[in-house]
Amino acid sequence: MAGADRGGAHRCPSAGWQDAPGDPWEDIPGVHLVAAYAHQAQTVLGQLQTAGKGQELAAAERLLDQLPVAGRFVTGDALLTQRTVAERI
Repeated sequence: MAGADRGGAHRCPSAGWQDAPGDPWEDIPGVHLVAAYAHQAQTVLGQLQTAGKGQELAAAERLLDQLPVAGRFVTGDALLTQRTVAERI
């Protein structure tokens, strides 16, 4: 998980949203996901499925509630600049 590394700097988790495509040869729909990723550890810290496209904000808020982000650098796209999300960080 995110934390202080040997140099004293805090690791930087990032949040991202993506569409996981379905199978183009089958009738399998894709899903919409929000994930938190630790770059140095190269691992996903958490991932949630959203209720659909356009519902990433609610999933990002739920995901941030599950992660210890206090005192950490957090990167993300413009969605993380929403007041409700920024206050959680």
